Amino acid sequence: MKRLLLAAIDIYRRWLSPYKGFSCAWRVYRGGDSCSTYGRKVIARFGSRRGIGLLRRRLDACGHQYEFHSARLARQGGSIHPGCDIGDACDAAQCACDVGDCSKKRVRSCWRAARQQRDD
Repeated sequence: MKRLLLAAIDIYRRWLSPYKGFSCAWRVYRGGDSCSTYGRKVIARFGSRRGIGLLRRRLDACGHQYEFHSARLARQGGSIHPGCDIGDACDAAQCACDVGDCSKKRVRSCWRAARQQRDD
């Protein structure tokens, strides 16, 4: 059973994940491993029964992260930038950056500019 689950995660990561068009909400907002990487690690380490339980708990937490941030951004009229590590930093700072241009350095400079405008 363990091998079957690991093979299913590998198939998902290789053939489905690159084409779905969005990232794991947990990884985007919290950092660290994506849910599929976490699932592979816990199933390989703890086995299928305990690993599925841990993965299910993580997927629930990931879903809550997505719901929290998407609802908050919808109220603000912003959008989710999967490349931004700190939520809607690009929108809040009026950076107008796209996903490819939204590096950590760019986000920090945008936040500094927004703070400076606010303080002036």
